[in-house]
Amino acid sequence: MDKETLKNIKDGLKTVVKIEGGERTLKGLKAHNVEYPEAKAIRKKTGLSQVKFSEKYGIALQTLRQWESGRRNPVGPAATLLRVIAKSPKAVEEALLEG
Repeated sequence: MDKETLKNIKDGLKTVVKIEGGERTLKGLKAHNVEYPEAKAIRKKTGLSQVKFSEKYGIALQTLRQWESGRRNPVGPAATLLRVIAKSPKAVEEALLEG
């Protein structure tokens, strides 16, 4: 890589750090922290093991383990599913049985 490319990468990384720290905005929007549902706490609340939880709610076991270890975060429909399980696990169970 040439020096100009390396400088652009370095400048970009500095900008990302400033945005994440709230010092700078991107297109007028201030960066904010996203709160992800805590998969482990939700699973434990159900009293199910990782294997049983993943089977019952159709979540890949490896995905659940990654969420619980913090290597990945549940986003989109997966985050919504976890939030609904946390609030009303019976409703999710019934919906899955009907499907």
